[in-house]
Amino acid sequence: MKKIMMTLLAIALPLLPMSSALGAEAIQAFGFNAASIRGFPTGEARLTGGGAYDPKTGFVQSAGGFRCLEDINQGPLKGCKAGEGVRWDTVELLPFFSFKCTGAATEALKKAVTDDNTVVLLADFYRQGDAW
Repeated sequence: MKKIMMTLLAIALPLLPMSSALGAEAIQAFGFNAASIRGFPTGEARLTGGGAYDPKTGFVQSAGGFRCLEDINQGPLKGCKAGEGVRWDTVELLPFFSFKCTGAATEALKKAVTDDNTVVLLADFYRQGDAW
């Protein structure tokens, strides 16, 4: 399996606070099931997963699955062929991440910020069939 690192943005998902038995501050939880994610200019993937995080302490524990539905020829998943993909897991909770939706040179950068309603993750993606 080949490990690919990329940033996941789980923005404005319904987040459910989870409290511990000891009454500590709430940890945010999330889950998602994206049946079709289309990028620019090529490719399509399915992404599922979930986990918990605390934006105040940096705690994060999350993972999920993914599958390339069409060949992807750009970005961190470049080279992922239709039918490839197995799982992803979190490396780090990021405080923020800047990105473009279309990749156009004239497009202004957008910024996602981790808070109680948005989580920004750095994640490893593992594809079956690739050697380490």
